[in-house]
Amino acid sequence: MRLPSGRRIERMRRGYARQSYARWPGFLDARLLKRILPRIRAAAFRERYYAKSYRGICRHWSRALSLLLDQPPLHDCVQRLSGCPYPIRAIRAVVYRQTSDKRHRVLWHTDPPTLNGRWAECTLSVNLGGSYEGGELEIRAPGGKRLMARIANKKSGDAVLFRHTLVHRGAPVVGPRPKLVLFVWFSLRPLHRAGKLSLRARKGVRA
Repeated sequence: MRLPSGRRIERMRRGYARQSYARWPGFLDARLLKRILPRIRAAAFRERYYAKSYRGICRHWSRALSLLLDQPPLHDCVQRLSGCPYPIRAIRAVVYRQTSDKRHRVLWHTDPPTLNGRWAECTLSVNLGGSYEGGELEIRAPGGKRLMARIANKKSGDAVLFRHTLVHRGAPVVGPRPKLVLFVWFSLRPLHRAGKLSLRARKGVRA
């Protein structure tokens, strides 16, 4: 995990305040991704209805990356970037796989009320699997149809922090390569964590 500092974090903060998102290049280290990505791709993904679509969710690696990334320096950095008025206490990370299957069409949505009041009003979207076609993050204001932003994040390890109270969706993925992404939400309250990872979670084998 690579956190910005100095002038870079200030540029990101100003960009987020102006356009409701900020790019975060190199959030995950390339050496870490090289080690874990083959295991994530080989792990079990279960179809689950979420955010008005069916997408594959990997429970093992969601839990593993939640434990790995849940650190105070990340909490503090995101609080500063997003302008959240309350301290961030924990994260929840979920590994998704979105394909070109018609069931994987994400409809326009906002995240509250599920996250409202308990979670900071931002989400970090991290590209795990590298380049794919389509799948851009699209954002628009509530009640409007004009796009505020269409954000392509196609490099493995790069991330985008965006304000999830705006209407947003993942555009349809095109072609054979899936979109493999880590979404991170930021809790304003401590979350219960299991003390140890299972052997299957550590090895990334199929459930």
